[in-house]
Amino acid sequence: MIKLTRSALTMLLAHYRAIYKNAYIKGALAAAVAASMGVAGTAQADWSASTGTWPEATEALKGVIDTTSITEVTVTGGAADSVLTVDNTGENQTSAGSTLAKIKTLKITGNVTDGGTTGITMSSGSTTVSADSVVLDTFTGTGGNLILSKSGAVVNFQTSANLTGVTVTASEDATLQTGAFTVGAGTKFIATSNKTLTLTNDSSTAVVLVSAYLGDNVGTLNLAGSGGYSISATTNISGSASIANDSKVTAKATTAGALTVAVQSALAINGELSIEANGGGASLTAGTTIDGSGTLKLKATTTTGSGVTVSADTVDLSGITLSLEETSDTGAEYTLPIFAAISTQN
Repeated sequence: MIKLTRSALTMLLAHYRAIYKNAYIKGALAAAVAASMGVAGTAQADWSASTGTWPEATEALKGVIDTTSITEVTVTGGAADSVLTVDNTGENQTSAGSTLAKIKTLKITGNVTDGGTTGITMSSGSTTVSADSVVLDTFTGTGGNLILSKSGAVVNFQTSANLTGVTVTASEDATLQTGAFTVGAGTKFIATSNKTLTLTNDSSTAVVLVSAYLGDNVGTLNLAGSGGYSISATTNISGSASIANDSKVTAKATTAGALTVAVQSALAINGELSIEANGGGASLTAGTTIDGSGTLKLKATTTTGSGVTVSADTVDLSGITLSLEETSDTGAEYTLPIFAAISTQN
């Protein structure tokens, strides 16, 4: 039997109700009560139902969060092998491998490494990452905002990132990486002024880029990853763009007709960029400069009006391997800076 003052008992009961009703964590309830009564035991990181915060811990973040009545969750990190397993299917559910959903605001401010089954599902609100490294299994967004606000942050959804109607914004230099990129209507990729958002596609399928995804950018979009990217219709990229040395961008109209790839400011080609005419003219333009250290492949056809044009205020191809890949020696037309070093491959 333990004697407690009235105020101590009131505080204990309030703590008990907060944990039990609002944010059940498997094992945390018993640990919290035991700790309050001075009983020895190993407790997991404390979950605060009132503030929606899982504070930094010296051990891995583990357990199940019931998000039924929580509208904001902040994960501030933990040990290097942190595991965040969450569940939103109902009160006191404990099934492993669930996804974090129905939360208007998710804030990840500490490094999190997933055990291989955890994902985020977002239909509205926002997920803000201000940690150096967040590794989770999947991200499925049908709306809302994914905000990367820590300089140098790498957010890796190892299995897949399915983005439809999601605005991805890098307010600092940051990387969004995934094993399978699916990008749907209404999605936007934005780097704020003087910042770079790197998209790393590690899948075996190229991501199809369209103007709608790229029209609000004011910083630099860096396209990276071995999966590459494809452009099949006239595409305008606001801000600046770069192609990383491990990636490839292929631009070819799906049907006969003109195709233009236009970058508002600067374009740096450090990987490979292929521009191919398909019954209509093809052009690559940039508002300020085109340069880099990669490969630029141009392919025109012999059809009248099916030439390829490259233009910008400054076109410096001195560090770029430029290849003309038409299938015939006659009739294919190219409009290029006269000082460009050109190698022709037939």
